[in-house]
Amino acid sequence: MNLNNIVHLTLGHANALGSGQIDVAANGTTITSTTPVTTGNDFTFSATGAGATNTITLAGSGAMTFTGDMSMDAGANVQTRGFNVTSSEVMTWSGNISQTSATLARNIVKQGTGTMVLGGANTYLGTTTVEQGTLLVNNTTGSGTGANDVTVNADAILGGTGTISPGTGKAVTVNGSLAPGNAGVGTLTVNGAVTLAPDAGYAWQYLNGNGDLVDVNGTLTLPAAATVNVSGDGALPATMTLFTANSLDEAGATDLSGWTVNGLKDGKAAIQGTSVILKTTPSGTVISIR
Repeated sequence: MNLNNIVHLTLGHANALGSGQIDVAANGTTITSTTPVTTGNDFTFSATGAGATNTITLAGSGAMTFTGDMSMDAGANVQTRGFNVTSSEVMTWSGNISQTSATLARNIVKQGTGTMVLGGANTYLGTTTVEQGTLLVNNTTGSGTGANDVTVNADAILGGTGTISPGTGKAVTVNGSLAPGNAGVGTLTVNGAVTLAPDAGYAWQYLNGNGDLVDVNGTLTLPAAATVNVSGDGALPATMTLFTANSLDEAGATDLSGWTVNGLKDGKAAIQGTSVILKTTPSGTVISIR
């Protein structure tokens, strides 16, 4: 099926798109579902034109899961592929998003206020930007975001339980918030550097002694000011870990007195050696960085 004009498709069942490849050849295609739908079609983005952005909008009140693969190779001069998720339910792309041609690195931008899940071992060559809403990285092999920079804009959220491998000289930069897990406690792994920008946020959850974790196999850069929002249920042990990292760069933060901790009475963050300490009353919770 070739979508070479701006079209609006409404999916009512899993076979609505047939079994062939879907070519999104025009900017502005919208796919809507009012019922949960899983489709296995492979997709390509093939719009052309210098400076163009090829965007597909996922809308409606039904969760959509795409298990097919997506090729990013087609489309001369088009560098950015946008996923505009306005659906009130989660949109999951569990297939692999690939790029074999290095002529023009294809970037992915998560747009819209909804939630998108990347579940494949993705190999597109461009950057990943979470412009709005939530991006959950839930791959079980490879890197969920290719091997380039990942940027989380202000008011956007990056979470999930998968692995991000930015590559040498690349990094995950968080201007918005981190929220490991999938609406629950979980670990997000980054094989590379992570930079928390000033006033970045961390939505940290715990349940019965287990808590969210961001495991940084690289350098973690900490800002002078950030916000940790704590929520959970059950007993909170005296020592919990928010981040693990291979090394710590305090940047402009000689201590974490500028950090705000919400959800824990009198909670305070501080740097102690190569550890970040979240002091609570009365027991005290330690967040250590290896």
